[in-house]
Amino acid sequence: MVDASPAQEGSRLFSLRPHPCHRLSDPAGGRMVSPAIVVVTGPKESGKSTFCRELARAGVEAGLDVAGIVTTKEGPPARVTAGPAAPWGGPAAGRLVVTNLRTGRQSLLGAWTGTRWAMEEAGLAAGREALAAAVPCDLLIIDEIGRLELDHGRGWPEAFKLLAQGGFGQAVVTVREGYDGALLQALVQAQALTQAVPPSVAPQPQVVRVPRSPAAWQGLLQAVLARGAAPSEVVGL
Repeated sequence: MVDASPAQEGSRLFSLRPHPCHRLSDPAGGRMVSPAIVVVTGPKESGKSTFCRELARAGVEAGLDVAGIVTTKEGPPARVTAGPAAPWGGPAAGRLVVTNLRTGRQSLLGAWTGTRWAMEEAGLAAGREALAAAVPCDLLIIDEIGRLELDHGRGWPEAFKLLAQGGFGQAVVTVREGYDGALLQALVQAQALTQAVPPSVAPQPQVVRVPRSPAAWQGLLQAVLARGAAPSEVVGL
């Protein structure tokens, strides 16, 4: 496993300066306000990670503190942070790369053997490290949760507790099509085990499909930035 050097201070797209988490309290009355979780689902190669990268960019441009992880197959050209190129070379669709959205650090997560993904434990550890330091934040992005976590308890299972506890204004988590039900069940179980957050302010999940049209894409992106999923996109839970 090879890590890219963190982007130099001053050239990072993503801020390292913590920002207040705007949705955690009501400015008028000071009471706790429930954060929101948007679960973005869709089939393989449907654009879930691309949406997360664009959402992260837009969030930073809007002045939000964006944290979490994005997983891509594109290699260095897909970097969302300015800085030195990853040392493992050029584009490699046969490799998975995980990016820490707050620091810009990239780590090799896995390689395609021709029949399966061979995961790098150091890359998984880098993702866990990014999630452990993600909150508090305005916008939390977790891309993605899948069979590794839901079927095998590996990968980033700590994400369920992180989502259940809150500490963010809006969270977006991606999941492969057909696994959204298992993800919601895991969130319910994590919320039941979490004592730090009262039920009245526990994060509320909503499920949306990856938008197919540019207009729907932009609509969902802006709705997420505004701390809520677009009603027309939401699947009733």
